[in-house]
Amino acid sequence: MKREKMRLILASAPEGKEKFIRQIEKWLGKSRADISVCLINEALAQSDDDCRWLLSAFSSLATTFGGKLTFANLRAVAPEQLKTKMLGYDLIWCFGGYTDELLETFEKTGFSELLPELLAGKIWVGLSAGACVLAKNYLGLLDFAISPHEKVTLFKENTYFLTDSAGLIVDNHEILLIENAV
Repeated sequence: MKREKMRLILASAPEGKEKFIRQIEKWLGKSRADISVCLINEALAQSDDDCRWLLSAFSSLATTFGGKLTFANLRAVAPEQLKTKMLGYDLIWCFGGYTDELLETFEKTGFSELLPELLAGKIWVGLSAGACVLAKNYLGLLDFAISPHEKVTLFKENTYFLTDSAGLIVDNHEILLIENAV
């Protein structure tokens, strides 16, 4: 897929990052109080990890965006129903966890087939695995790789290495690296 049809926020931990939220408001032409979000959290479905960070992230989103918040439930909803559901929301927010598990879920549920069409008309916010899954070494929807949770932010060998306060704003064919998004 060509990037000229995508608007993405890709980061290690984008929730609560003011620069990203302002960019979303600008793209949508509406206040955060009116923005609705469809959440994907399947990257942790099989995890035994301590997921308190995820609860904190949900809470942050609930206080940041005033529109409707719902879960996509990729494993429980048929692809066509999922597409219809997601089209009713301003943005799709994909949480982190295990990128391989997320990719497997996308492929098994048929979501990977829907994704290019959804990306052409929706804003995608990818947190950690939710950013990595789009990259050239996974679904191949981007022509670069992403390595989240790094000690230093830099671009090297066609890979964006991102600290937890950094991220990318992909506006069609333009990529803006934000080193401190707070």
